[in-house]
Amino acid sequence: MPILQILRNGQITLPAKFCGELGLKKGDIISAEIQAGRIILTPVALIEDRKAKKRALAKEKFFEMVNELRERTKDVPFSEIQAAIDEAAVAAKVVSASRRINQTSTGENNERRN
Repeated sequence: MPILQILRNGQITLPAKFCGELGLKKGDIISAEIQAGRIILTPVALIEDRKAKKRALAKEKFFEMVNELRERTKDVPFSEIQAAIDEAAVAAKVVSASRRINQTSTGENNERRN
């Protein structure tokens, strides 16, 4: 494990081997965070790649669900499907409003305690 020296302004130089293995070059962006007393450096491209993979997986699962629903409801009239969607949307708005009210009242209670 290479040992690095902190230079002026907190700068460090990454070993060429690390840069080569990760495909890093001058000007690349790296995210830095502290976890359990360690400094973790992560190339931003890797972070973006993970996010893209998660988005792609979520999109794939979404379309799988849509296709499954289409198959299960192929004999159901469109008007019934639309009515169920409208009902679900109203229910979701009620739940969302209820959560906002609970968060607001909880926040006010917390402020009173402080």
